[in-house]
Amino acid sequence: MFEFSKREKLLLLLLSIIILTGVSYLTYTKLNRPQLDLEAYKKENTPIEEVFAHTDDEENTGIGSNDILIVHVSGAVLNPGVYELEEGARVIDAIEIAGGITDDANQHAINLAKKIADEEKIYVPRQDEVVEDLDSLQNKDDRININSAKQSELEELPGIGPVLAKRIIEYREQNGKFRLPEDLMKVSGIGAKKYENIKDLIMAN
Repeated sequence: MFEFSKREKLLLLLLSIIILTGVSYLTYTKLNRPQLDLEAYKKENTPIEEVFAHTDDEENTGIGSNDILIVHVSGAVLNPGVYELEEGARVIDAIEIAGGITDDANQHAINLAKKIADEEKIYVPRQDEVVEDLDSLQNKDDRININSAKQSELEELPGIGPVLAKRIIEYREQNGKFRLPEDLMKVSGIGAKKYENIKDLIMAN
Protein backbone atom coordinates (compact mmCIF):
# COMPACT_ATOMS: atom_id res chain seq x y z
CA MET A 1 0.00 0.00 0.00
CA PHE A 2 1.26 3.42 -0.97
CA GLU A 3 2.15 5.68 1.95
CA PHE A 4 2.98 9.40 1.94
CA SER A 5 6.20 10.52 3.41
CA LYS A 6 6.22 13.02 6.23
CA ARG A 7 7.19 15.78 3.82
CA GLU A 8 4.31 14.95 1.47
CA LYS A 9 1.85 14.77 4.35
CA LEU A 10 2.98 18.21 5.47
CA LEU A 11 2.49 19.64 1.98
CA LEU A 12 -0.99 18.11 1.72
CA LEU A 13 -1.90 19.58 5.10
CA LEU A 14 -0.74 23.04 4.05
CA LEU A 15 -2.61 22.74 0.76
CA SER A 16 -5.80 21.73 2.59
CA ILE A 17 -5.45 24.69 4.94
CA ILE A 18 -5.01 27.08 1.99
CA ILE A 19 -8.06 25.65 0.20
CA LEU A 20 -10.22 25.86 3.33
CA THR A 21 -9.07 29.41 3.98
CA GLY A 22 -9.94 30.44 0.41
CA VAL A 23 -13.37 28.82 0.55
CA SER A 24 -14.07 30.45 3.91
CA TYR A 25 -13.06 33.89 2.58
CA LEU A 26 -15.22 33.59 -0.51
CA THR A 27 -18.18 32.45 1.57
CA TYR A 28 -17.71 35.34 4.01
CA THR A 29 -17.45 38.03 1.32
CA LYS A 30 -20.49 36.66 -0.49
CA LEU A 31 -22.61 36.68 2.66
CA ASN A 32 -21.52 40.20 3.65
CA ARG A 33 -21.66 41.83 0.20
CA PRO A 34 -23.97 44.91 0.18
CA GLN A 35 -27.22 44.14 -1.59
CA LEU A 36 -28.36 46.46 -4.38
CA ASP A 37 -31.60 48.22 -3.49
CA LEU A 38 -33.34 48.36 -6.86
CA GLU A 39 -36.08 50.70 -5.68
CA ALA A 40 -33.56 53.17 -4.28
CA TYR A 41 -31.52 52.91 -7.46
CA LYS A 42 -34.54 53.68 -9.58
CA LYS A 43 -35.36 56.73 -7.47
CA GLU A 44 -31.83 58.12 -7.50
CA ASN A 45 -31.02 57.36 -11.14
CA THR A 46 -33.35 58.87 -13.70
CA PRO A 47 -33.36 57.07 -17.05
CA ILE A 48 -32.00 59.18 -19.90
CA GLU A 49 -35.36 58.87 -21.70
CA GLU A 50 -37.05 60.68 -18.81
CA VAL A 51 -34.44 63.44 -18.90
CA PHE A 52 -35.26 64.19 -22.53
CA ALA A 53 -38.97 63.89 -21.78
CA HIS A 54 -38.67 66.64 -19.14
CA THR A 55 -36.79 68.81 -21.62
CA ASP A 56 -39.56 68.39 -24.16
CA ASP A 57 -42.16 69.24 -21.52
CA GLU A 58 -40.36 72.48 -20.67
CA GLU A 59 -40.26 73.47 -24.32
CA ASN A 60 -43.94 72.67 -24.80
CA THR A 61 -45.04 74.57 -21.70
CA GLY A 62 -43.28 77.73 -22.83
CA ILE A 63 -40.65 77.97 -20.11
CA GLY A 64 -38.41 80.94 -20.91
CA SER A 65 -41.17 82.81 -22.71
CA ASN A 66 -40.78 86.38 -23.93
CA ASP A 67 -40.65 89.35 -21.58
CA ILE A 68 -43.64 91.64 -21.18
CA LEU A 69 -43.62 95.23 -22.46
CA ILE A 70 -45.84 97.92 -20.96
CA VAL A 71 -46.74 100.69 -23.40
CA HIS A 72 -49.04 103.71 -23.47
CA VAL A 73 -51.20 104.02 -26.58
CA SER A 74 -52.90 107.38 -27.11
CA GLY A 75 -54.21 109.75 -29.74
CA ALA A 76 -56.62 108.66 -32.47
CA VAL A 77 -57.33 105.13 -31.20
CA LEU A 78 -60.62 103.72 -29.99
CA ASN A 79 -59.44 102.72 -26.50
CA PRO A 80 -56.41 104.75 -25.40
CA GLY A 81 -54.65 103.43 -22.35
CA VAL A 82 -51.77 101.39 -20.95
CA TYR A 83 -51.37 97.86 -22.31
CA GLU A 84 -49.11 94.82 -21.98
CA LEU A 85 -47.49 93.30 -25.06
CA GLU A 86 -44.91 90.59 -25.64
CA GLU A 87 -41.34 91.51 -26.43
CA GLY A 88 -40.86 91.92 -30.16
CA ALA A 89 -44.29 93.48 -30.71
CA ARG A 90 -44.63 96.31 -33.21
CA VAL A 91 -46.58 99.57 -33.31
CA ILE A 92 -49.41 97.96 -35.27
CA ASP A 93 -49.83 95.35 -32.50
CA ALA A 94 -50.17 98.08 -29.88
CA ILE A 95 -52.75 99.94 -31.96
CA GLU A 96 -54.78 96.77 -32.51
CA ILE A 97 -54.86 95.95 -28.80
CA ALA A 98 -56.10 99.51 -28.20
CA GLY A 99 -59.11 98.81 -30.41
CA GLY A 100 -57.70 100.12 -33.68
CA ILE A 101 -57.62 103.62 -35.12
CA THR A 102 -60.48 106.12 -35.27
CA ASP A 103 -61.95 107.45 -38.51
CA ASP A 104 -59.95 110.66 -38.27
CA ALA A 105 -56.60 108.98 -37.60
CA ASN A 106 -53.59 109.76 -39.76
CA GLN A 107 -52.00 106.32 -39.78
CA HIS A 108 -49.62 107.29 -42.57
CA ALA A 109 -47.80 109.62 -40.19
CA ILE A 110 -46.48 106.76 -38.05
CA ASN A 111 -44.34 103.70 -38.70
CA LEU A 112 -46.64 100.75 -38.07
CA ALA A 113 -43.80 98.25 -38.53
CA LYS A 114 -41.55 99.78 -35.85
CA LYS A 115 -40.65 97.53 -32.92
CA ILE A 116 -41.70 99.00 -29.60
CA ALA A 117 -39.75 99.23 -26.34
CA ASP A 118 -40.82 98.93 -22.73
CA GLU A 119 -42.43 102.09 -21.28
CA GLU A 120 -42.79 103.57 -24.77
CA LYS A 121 -45.63 105.92 -25.63
CA ILE A 122 -47.30 105.46 -29.01
CA TYR A 123 -49.27 108.44 -30.26
CA VAL A 124 -51.50 108.21 -33.33
CA PRO A 125 -52.04 111.73 -34.75
CA ARG A 126 -55.31 112.90 -36.24
CA GLN A 127 -55.70 114.03 -39.82
CA ASP A 128 -56.18 117.66 -38.83
CA GLU A 129 -52.91 117.72 -36.87
CA VAL A 130 -49.82 119.22 -38.46
CA VAL A 131 -47.17 116.53 -38.14
CA GLU A 132 -43.84 118.31 -38.29
CA ASP A 133 -41.94 116.49 -35.57
CA LEU A 134 -43.23 112.96 -35.04
CA ASP A 135 -40.93 112.42 -32.06
CA SER A 136 -42.49 115.35 -30.23
CA LEU A 137 -45.93 113.95 -30.98
CA GLN A 138 -44.94 110.59 -29.51
CA ASN A 139 -44.01 112.37 -26.30
CA LYS A 140 -47.11 114.54 -26.30
CA ASP A 141 -49.09 114.36 -23.07
CA ASP A 142 -52.67 113.96 -24.21
CA ARG A 143 -54.10 113.03 -20.83
CA ILE A 144 -57.36 114.77 -20.01
CA ASN A 145 -56.98 117.58 -17.49
CA ILE A 146 -59.86 117.04 -15.08
CA ASN A 147 -59.55 120.66 -13.91
CA SER A 148 -60.25 122.20 -17.31
CA ALA A 149 -61.83 119.50 -19.47
CA LYS A 150 -65.25 120.12 -20.96
CA GLN A 151 -68.07 117.66 -20.44
CA SER A 152 -67.59 116.16 -23.91
CA GLU A 153 -63.89 115.56 -23.17
CA LEU A 154 -64.63 113.91 -19.84
CA GLU A 155 -67.14 111.62 -21.54
CA GLU A 156 -64.29 110.20 -23.63
CA LEU A 157 -62.93 108.51 -20.51
CA PRO A 158 -63.90 104.83 -20.08
CA GLY A 159 -66.92 104.49 -17.80
CA ILE A 160 -67.58 108.24 -17.62
CA GLY A 161 -70.94 109.09 -19.14
CA PRO A 162 -72.88 112.38 -19.24
CA VAL A 163 -74.05 112.07 -15.62
CA LEU A 164 -70.60 111.52 -14.11
CA ALA A 165 -69.00 114.10 -16.39
CA LYS A 166 -71.52 116.67 -15.16
CA ARG A 167 -70.83 115.71 -11.52
CA ILE A 168 -67.09 116.21 -12.05
CA ILE A 169 -67.65 119.72 -13.39
CA GLU A 170 -70.08 120.57 -10.58
CA TYR A 171 -67.63 119.28 -7.97
CA ARG A 172 -64.74 121.45 -9.15
CA GLU A 173 -67.04 124.48 -9.44
CA GLN A 174 -68.14 124.02 -5.83
CA ASN A 175 -64.85 122.88 -4.28
CA GLY A 176 -62.18 124.31 -6.54
CA LYS A 177 -59.62 122.46 -8.62
CA PHE A 178 -58.65 118.86 -7.95
CA ARG A 179 -55.25 118.81 -6.25
CA LEU A 180 -54.45 115.24 -7.31
CA PRO A 181 -55.92 112.90 -9.93
CA GLU A 182 -57.06 110.50 -7.17
CA ASP A 183 -59.21 113.30 -5.72
CA LEU A 184 -61.60 112.39 -8.51
CA MET A 185 -62.84 109.59 -6.24
CA LYS A 186 -64.43 112.28 -4.08
CA VAL A 187 -67.03 112.69 -6.80
CA SER A 188 -70.14 110.61 -6.13
CA GLY A 189 -70.23 107.56 -8.38
CA ILE A 190 -66.48 107.30 -8.95
CA GLY A 191 -64.97 104.56 -6.82
CA ALA A 192 -61.58 102.91 -6.67
CA LYS A 193 -62.33 100.47 -9.49
CA LYS A 194 -63.53 103.14 -11.92
CA TYR A 195 -60.59 105.37 -11.01
CA GLU A 196 -58.17 102.49 -11.65
CA ASN A 197 -59.49 102.25 -15.21
CA ILE A 198 -58.88 105.92 -16.01
CA LYS A 199 -55.96 106.97 -13.79
CA ASP A 200 -53.45 106.73 -16.64
CA LEU A 201 -55.64 108.87 -18.89
CA ILE A 202 -56.10 111.89 -16.61
CA MET A 203 -54.09 114.60 -14.90
CA ALA A 204 -54.86 117.41 -12.47
CA ASN A 205 -53.07 120.62 -13.52
